[in-house]
Amino acid sequence: MSDIMNQPNFKVWMPHIKQFKEVNSFDGIHCLISQLNYPQYEQLIFLQKVEIKSENGIVLYQDDLVQFRYWKGGKGGKVVCRIVWNNACGMWSLMWKDGYINNYHLTPDNYEVIGNYHQTPELFK
Repeated sequence: MSDIMNQPNFKVWMPHIKQFKEVNSFDGIHCLISQLNYPQYEQLIFLQKVEIKSENGIVLYQDDLVQFRYWKGGKGGKVVCRIVWNNACGMWSLMWKDGYINNYHLTPDNYEVIGNYHQTPELFK
């Protein structure tokens, strides 16, 4: 868990250059915003660290896209899901493409990161 704590607390999606910037603190966010001109700073999307790693060892952030492996009725399958905050349960959860949000805790053994909703939205269509 300690190596996760050393990862940036936020990733900031910067649509005007189509890149992420990693930020460790609110001071870092303030510095980033102060370097931008209007309307660039209004377009920034802040993505919070989820505090766990995926099966392939990648630290998860809000809106990451994962390939989730599941078992249903004795059969396995795979589906692309989005990491979202579940207000109803007060935890990070998986959102399916149809809008369903599960009520289970995220564990790193059933999915791998394949992209991010803002950088690769075509994976979630």
